[in-house]
Amino acid sequence: MSVEGRYIAYDLANKLVFEVKLNPDKKGLFKSSTQPIDYFAGGIYRVTDKFITKFKSLKPAYYKFAGLNMKEDIVE
Repeated sequence: MSVEGRYIAYDLANKLVFEVKLNPDKKGLFKSSTQPIDYFAGGIYRVTDKFITKFKSLKPAYYKFAGLNMKEDIVE
């Protein structure tokens, strides 16, 4: 079984977001990937106040979170 997608955990009080992407380079059902199955990429990021406001506005529909914008949402 292969797991795919984006998962997040957050600590808004400390402005931290953990984002992990499972099989981020997946090509499609019939195309082979250069990465092994169940490969993951991600990190822990300090985010801007603007991101926190945007993220809180999704409540309770956090599933609509589209991911971090590395140019606008990340402080460090």
